[in-house]
Amino acid sequence: MKPGNHQQGFTLIEILVVVVIIGVLLTATVALRGDHSGQRALIAEGERLRAVFISAQEEAIRSGLPLNFVAATDGYGFKVFQPEYGDDPMTVSEGLVPSAGIELMVLKRQPVGQWSEPELRSLGEYQPERTIHVSLQVADKPATELLLSSSGLTQPFSVTLYFPDNPDQVLTLSGDGVGLPDYQLYSVQARDKG
Repeated sequence: MKPGNHQQGFTLIEILVVVVIIGVLLTATVALRGDHSGQRALIAEGERLRAVFISAQEEAIRSGLPLNFVAATDGYGFKVFQPEYGDDPMTVSEGLVPSAGIELMVLKRQPVGQWSEPELRSLGEYQPERTIHVSLQVADKPATELLLSSSGLTQPFSVTLYFPDNPDQVLTLSGDGVGLPDYQLYSVQARDKG
């Protein structure tokens, strides 16, 4: 028997059909996943806010001065308390002497001073290039300011961020007042259903 003229491999038409099918499937997959650039930008803003907030806590501890987180509708920043040492209040000893023999002084009134821009530029007022909505809740109540004590502690809080052109994606940075804050990204529809 003579071998026949059998074709080996695929024809050009068969290869093109497979390529078209793969292209259609990839296009459908990308279309169903949607554009996540807004989500990535929101996560980047959350990462920045978390890093800046932790830096502010560390700065409050390092400097021994309280900081104030200020949330505006389109940005946020920190202010640092600058005491006016020229007007120190009178102090009393009241017998508070630690074992080292150093006399402790108790203030009769709160120190006088003012809130000003921090030395660290990263803690100053921040408005991102893309319009963002910022809201703050302190102890489950709407607020515009959150005090970070000189020990770095705060009241429980949550800062909510979202882009007005994509209000379905929301990022919330929250803290219990003692530990490090963390953020969570969620969609408004999923939150409303759950």
